[in-house]
Amino acid sequence: MSITFKRFIEHFKGKTENVYLDRNNEDIKFDDAKLITQNQIDYCENFIYICKTSMLQEKIRNKENISLILINDNKTCIENFFRKSANIIEIKENEDIFQIYNEIREIFYEDIQIANDSAILLKASILENGIDNIVTLASNILKNPIIVIDSSFKILTYSNKEDILDPYWRKNITKRYCSYEFIVGFKNMKRKNKNIKDDEPYEFTCTESSILKLISGVKVNNKHIASVIVLECKKKFSPRDKEILALTSRIIAQEMKKNSFYRNANDVGYEGLICDILDGILVNKEDIKERIKSANIKFSKNLSVFAFNISNYNYKNKYLGYLTDNFNYTFPIKDPIYYNDKVIIIEETGAFTNSTKVDKKIKDFLISNNIYVGISKEFSDISEAKKYYIQAVKALDIGKILNSKNNSTFYSLIQLYDLLGSYNTLDYKDFYSPHLIKLKQYDNKKHTDLYKTLFIYLKNNQSMEKTSEELFIHRNTTRYRIKRIVELVNIDFSNIEEVLNIYMSYKITDYLKKTSSMF
Repeated sequence: MSITFKRFIEHFKGKTENVYLDRNNEDIKFDDAKLITQNQIDYCENFIYICKTSMLQEKIRNKENISLILINDNKTCIENFFRKSANIIEIKENEDIFQIYNEIREIFYEDIQIANDSAILLKASILENGIDNIVTLASNILKNPIIVIDSSFKILTYSNKEDILDPYWRKNITKRYCSYEFIVGFKNMKRKNKNIKDDEPYEFTCTESSILKLISGVKVNNKHIASVIVLECKKKFSPRDKEILALTSRIIAQEMKKNSFYRNANDVGYEGLICDILDGILVNKEDIKERIKSANIKFSKNLSVFAFNISNYNYKNKYLGYLTDNFNYTFPIKDPIYYNDKVIIIEETGAFTNSTKVDKKIKDFLISNNIYVGISKEFSDISEAKKYYIQAVKALDIGKILNSKNNSTFYSLIQLYDLLGSYNTLDYKDFYSPHLIKLKQYDNKKHTDLYKTLFIYLKNNQSMEKTSEELFIHRNTTRYRIKRIVELVNIDFSNIEEVLNIYMSYKITDYLKKTSSMF
């Protein structure tokens, strides 16, 4: 039995006037409940007793380690009545004593049911009947359908499909994958609610599926690897459901722990391979070749990793499954993988990009859905995918610092900034060219704009026309400014080393300024 006094406090909180706790005995577990009668003589420590205060006898005042639920029908000062510490819940005087007693009996009955149901689940685990059988048993006990998803939101298994009445989840099961709308909503909910713990069941609803869900995390070696979802389809959730679900999650964790390469039957190939490489489970090239061969997977010789950040996706006013459908339409070549809060695609370098530019179709897709992508450098050996995945993620992060309006960032264009990021003590002032310092000082004194003009001029390959267009000034004004810059700092624009030095000084100081302002 696992019924504590705190459980009664929680159950009767809407009917309670006061609670008195014996701090030395508040964690006691109860075996049964009794109504106090006129002839009551003995009181057991592991029983909870129910009565009206008008029926209390003098001899009970000195009883130790007693736990009571009292309806105060005669205005007794309970705190002064008992000479010894006791656990007491004082119920409002208008409550029916028999109703209170029946509710307590229901709690004990429910606890017995939980014990019996737990025994059934534990027996299935001992007999090693597998996760599918455990999920079916748990679903029968909870009288609601269950779905198990892994940390990449792939559906691993589920109970009877006929019990899943929600069209949204029936569609997810058909695709064997949660929609990106659900993923975004789920992640946002967890990010906002810091009190949620993976190993404690919690309730969740989302805009895509209004049906209430009970979710519990599955952990192996303290790492979250899956979630068990119960859908409130056939029966309303009860308090006992959380206990059964928590036990189910622990049993599933033990089953998954037996096989570190556990994957759904539909996932023995591409996704399983990529996840294992990114997780560092697969590192040996021969093992990787064997997995590729057995799964009959073919990879191009010119690959890139595309890492998409969908956390800012706004799904309002869009139909159910819009983002998933558009991902499949825009990137039809390979199934995307959801990994570490990002959508990952590994594909031939030229499939979606041209040099260091994304195709217009991709660009429009990113902008219209507020999605950002980081793109790695090209590689040919899939065993090195983890290295290039890291590049793609860094491109995402650095791209956000450099220009939050640009939805795509190539690692090849920001590699220098990644190098700078490995030095924590860099001060952007150390990279200022003396020429730029002088221009800054002149601008501050004369209220001119030579510092910015020089940067735009160098960025546009020393083109007067393009510089003028970008600055919205006349070409003669640009020409005058460049002449004044030469007079002030004596720059030789024909010296490529000097020009490169100044341009890189601009870029590095700008980046380090932005990063320093973030911390």
